Amino acid sequence: MHKRHKGMTLTEVVISVMLLGFIGIFFISAIGNGIKMLSSEKSKTESYFAAMQKLELKSQSIKKDIENKKTISESSMYYGLFSGKYARNIKFYPISVNVNADSRFGDEYITDLSLIVAENQTDAFPTAKIENLNVTPKISGEDSNNIYFSKNLKLISKYDLIDPKNINLTVKFQWYVSKERFNLKYKKTGIETSDNIYFPIFPDDYDAIPGETKSTLSSFNKYTNSGGRHFVLTAIPCSDNGKMGSLTESNPVYVSGLPITDNLAMHLDANLITEDENIRTEGTGEFAIDYVKKWTDVSGNNIIVNQNESEKQPQLAVSQLKAKYEDRNTYSKMIVSNEKELKISGNAKLKLPKYTVFVVASTESDTQNTLIGDKNNSFKLDFNGFNSSIKLDKDNTQNLYIVSCDSDGKRSISPGNSFTGIPPGTLNGQELYVGGFDSKVKVAEIIMYNSVLSNADRDKVNIYLTEKYGL
Repeated sequence: MHKRHKGMTLTEVVISVMLLGFIGIFFISAIGNGIKMLSSEKSKTESYFAAMQKLELKSQSIKKDIENKKTISESSMYYGLFSGKYARNIKFYPISVNVNADSRFGDEYITDLSLIVAENQTDAFPTAKIENLNVTPKISGEDSNNIYFSKNLKLISKYDLIDPKNINLTVKFQWYVSKERFNLKYKKTGIETSDNIYFPIFPDDYDAIPGETKSTLSSFNKYTNSGGRHFVLTAIPCSDNGKMGSLTESNPVYVSGLPITDNLAMHLDANLITEDENIRTEGTGEFAIDYVKKWTDVSGNNIIVNQNESEKQPQLAVSQLKAKYEDRNTYSKMIVSNEKELKISGNAKLKLPKYTVFVVASTESDTQNTLIGDKNNSFKLDFNGFNSSIKLDKDNTQNLYIVSCDSDGKRSISPGNSFTGIPPGTLNGQELYVGGFDSKVKVAEIIMYNSVLSNADRDKVNIYLTEKYGL
């Protein structure tokens, strides 16, 4: 038996055709409106760009006439800014250009573009200026060379305020401290100081000290256990018109982190030698050589260390150390004896029945290596006895060591060994010499105490010097 397949009736066909027709009419209408809209937007965009070009041409024409001091045909107006002594009046020219995209699309597409051209620019609000911002360390209110962390230490600032219009309201201060382990000076292109050694870069290598916003800094509790830090003060003048002036930064001040300062008899640090009356320079530019006339004692005892005879003055060199910090090479100034010497004048303050001495140095010779001594050899500290522990300086490689001794005969070298034997001599206030005719050493630092330090205190000083020079 065969099934009969039933098709669409005529009525269903007619209805389907009508539905398709209605859908077609809707799509055709939508497409037409879209084309019309695109055409409208294109016309508007073209008209706006054309109007903007006309406006720019008008503006340039007025600016040129202002510059050439010609009469301007456009009408002008004035506008007032602020009041009182900071009142400003601006003369300007309003200009406009009509934008008519296509009137076929209605009045909503007809508008204007406007611009104002100022004839005069308002004067910048004036500010004061800070000059000669300088920071000086003081102990108990007195200028001091012994810059160590202590409860009596203060960093005092002085500056010149240039304010001819008497408009400055206040000065905004902020203290900064160099980051941890930035206790030596660093060399980096572009941040040169007068002595060709580079301090930690400000502000990259510094952190702001929270709450320290006065012209004086007296709190150092957070930094007393460090190898030493640099401190910088910044100052910004603030005018009564609300505008802030330019930031000025002070000279960096280095505060030593030497942990033991009691019974300190003498402290010499080559990194603190500056290019003033302490230095004699021969040659210029890259061929200049510095020679040391005076090495300032920073212990507070004002021990005189100098050399008045130019032919005997040792060279002051900048040596690259083996240690690096944050991929940066570290550098230290050093006294290069090379058979030259500095004289430590006889002084009752160096008459020391008991003593402990530390010297940071390197040597080029295993025999000519006197560090500090007198002409009669009644006191002589050298590298002898440590020959098996030292490496000689060759090819500008600085093999720095901490050589120490005391009046009880205990000697040590770091890195290296220690032993107890005969003391290096007596200190009766006689003239002493750093280096000498029989010496080829480089000396970075000398620390002398008028007592025999305990093992614990001796370790503290050794750790301080080890961290400072990256040994």
